[in-house]
Amino acid sequence: MIRWQLRCAAVLVASVTVAVEVVVAPPAAVAQVRNLEVVSELSPIGPENSKTVSVDCPEDKVVIGGGGFVSPATEESHEVLLTALVPQRTRYTATGEKRVPGTSTNWVVRVIAICGTEPAGYRIRPTTMRTTNPELSVTSPCPGQQVAGTGAAISGASFGEARLQTVTPQRAVDGAFAEATLLSVFRPTWSLTTHAVCMDRQNAFFVDFESSPRTSDAVKSESVTCDIGALVHGAGARLDAPPGVAIAGIIPTVNLRTVSVFAVESVATSSTWRIFAEANCGA
Repeated sequence: MIRWQLRCAAVLVASVTVAVEVVVAPPAAVAQVRNLEVVSELSPIGPENSKTVSVDCPEDKVVIGGGGFVSPATEESHEVLLTALVPQRTRYTATGEKRVPGTSTNWVVRVIAICGTEPAGYRIRPTTMRTTNPELSVTSPCPGQQVAGTGAAISGASFGEARLQTVTPQRAVDGAFAEATLLSVFRPTWSLTTHAVCMDRQNAFFVDFESSPRTSDAVKSESVTCDIGALVHGAGARLDAPPGVAIAGIIPTVNLRTVSVFAVESVATSSTWRIFAEANCGA
């Protein structure tokens, strides 16, 4: 394990476990999340059509949130898409795939998990919807609780047809929200699952965000930083963009102060668009 700091979305770094807060946890679950830390794993590099990589939380900790990215994902090389970010109790998983299968491009997937001592009322709540329509949005609420981290996964679409456009915590419903679009003339039945990491309510949880400028650039990135004294518990990205634009990275930084996101035009467009970086911040 080595220390790392992500300076840009396309930086590839080694597996990491870095403690952010060191607090002796009580024997029973508590409302606040303690002992937060970031763990990460990188897939092997290669030309495969699809890659999935997972990372496990350290012993006695659970997944609070997470993120991941695919690389390369640039204006010159936008062949790969991020198609799933899935939280489980002690594991976080990221999946990417090629927009066009069979190409020789070498690429990787990075998965990042935010782990902490299990809070009171902890559970992960998935909600799935299926459709043949080209757009799909799914909310997974935390009834009577609050949301920390999120995730989303596309299923049933052929390679390169579906794009994640929103994966974010949503305070209005205290849950997770995701959107995806399908670019296909065949209209298959496909699905989108949104995952909400839920816990009992605590004070001082809020979603902060920043927006990139609205331009026609093919690649955009943005970052948002929590207020002093608050740490990132959940990371999200939201696009205000045409269907061909896709989220390529949602990255909680190692010190859990900032969320960085980026997106690419997987299908070229002359339209203007923007990306929002969103952080679920808590004391």
